Amino acid sequence: MNNPKCFQFNRLVRVLFLSAFFLLAGTAQAEVIRVSGVGLSAPLMQRLAAAYGQKQTIDSVSVVLPPLGSTGSMRAVSNGKLDLAIAGRLPTPEEQAGIGQMVELARTAFGFATSDGNRPNGVTADAVADIYAGRLVRWDDGQPIRLIMRPDRESDTILVRQISAQTDAAMTLAAARKGLLVANNDLDTIKLLESVPGSFGPTATGLARLQGSQIRFLAFDGVLPSARAVAEGKYPLSKPLYAIAARQPSEAVKRFMAFLQSAEAREIMIAADFVPANQ
Repeated sequence: MNNPKCFQFNRLVRVLFLSAFFLLAGTAQAEVIRVSGVGLSAPLMQRLAAAYGQKQTIDSVSVVLPPLGSTGSMRAVSNGKLDLAIAGRLPTPEEQAGIGQMVELARTAFGFATSDGNRPNGVTADAVADIYAGRLVRWDDGQPIRLIMRPDRESDTILVRQISAQTDAAMTLAAARKGLLVANNDLDTIKLLESVPGSFGPTATGLARLQGSQIRFLAFDGVLPSARAVAEGKYPLSKPLYAIAARQPSEAVKRFMAFLQSAEAREIMIAADFVPANQ
């Protein structure tokens, strides 16, 4: 006569074996999605990746640090070393040849900030041009202005150049000036803006909020930058984020890109002072 306890034990062993088998099989099919881009995107992608991980257990998202920037991340996608680039600008025709699907995710207000610079009325396009060209070198209280530069091909530099013909010309002059501080990515920019007395440089309100930064944004043409001001058409300067995949993205990348355009992802972006695309 069979022992009921032995039968139950053997059945439990089989159930545990099968459970472990299917768990390992599922893990083998899981994919790590490698993401990088502008520094602005890093803390936002970390929040979105955490939310995505709570929704499903098939894929995981790895945010590559330090950020590769728009140029570096698009090159890495093209070379197969990265699955998804989060760029702050559109690809050039040369870059477009090596990438595939691209969607705009969101925008955040782009502006100029300082650690402690005193200019109660903010700046205008002409004032920005004068600062970059070296014609305006002191704050209203006499403190020296310490300009924080960005590399020439990065999105912040391009956005400053696009403000006006004067800022475009001034950026060319600034690139030739000696001794200026240069931040390699958005995260470094925030650190320098915070730590350098009299600092002045470009950054985004979304990044400042995500980082919990205490930098002070200057009004531009009389309006303080914010996602709400951008959404209402009251503030003219904004910085976009584009999600860019390879020509033949994996199913895992397609799933994550779909999540990035979901209602849940939009709520996360809004809370971080971004304006989701198509809002």
